[in-house]
Amino acid sequence: MKLKNNLGREKLAAVTLCLGTALGTTFMIANKTPFIASMLAIIVVGVYINIVSGKW
Repeated sequence: MKLKNNLGREKLAAVTLCLGTALGTTFMIANKTPFIASMLAIIVVGVYINIVSGKW
C-alpha cells in the first residue's frame, strides 16, 4: 500500500498515539463485551488506515 498523506511526522505520530490509546481502551472493554469491542477495533483500524492512506 503506497501512502500519500500530507500529515508530516508530528501529526502522524499523534494519530498513531490516538490509535494506540483507542485500541488499548477497546481491549479493556473486551473483557466485558467482546462483540462491542471487536466492532470498535474494526472502526478504529479502518479510520486509521483511511487517514494514513490519504483518503481522508
